[in-house]
Amino acid sequence: MAKQVSQDTSLPVSKLVCLLFEHRRQPDGTPYTDRDVAYATGMSQSAISAIRRGIIQNPRIDNIKALCRFFKVGLSYFDAESDAEAMELMVADQGDAGADLKLAMRLNRLSDDARRDLDRIITYVLRADISTHNTLHSDDKPQI
Repeated sequence: MAKQVSQDTSLPVSKLVCLLFEHRRQPDGTPYTDRDVAYATGMSQSAISAIRRGIIQNPRIDNIKALCRFFKVGLSYFDAESDAEAMELMVADQGDAGADLKLAMRLNRLSDDARRDLDRIITYVLRADISTHNTLHSDDKPQI
């Protein structure tokens, strides 16, 4: 009996790295450049470019780990089998920001009426939170 070899169904590394460059941004909202990532990771700019273009199809593990650290994703990100799965893994690894994005993605599935209702609830909660923070307790009032 012939032994079956399991096929790797992961997206190409070049595609996954390009998705990171496309969706992870600098704090000011601008995209990272190969130069930015090279400087931060210690990788060469040419290696990053070659990975993105698919010239290097199987990068060294230390380079993959450096990219994971820089873009704040786990190694499992590079096992993603679809763009959607890659995006989910990106979101999962973003902490609070990822939770916000995940919530926004879930809201997208709601009907228009449900979104309006949820908007009213959020507005109510925000107003309550603001009034609570703006109300000084008698012990907190400034002394004149």
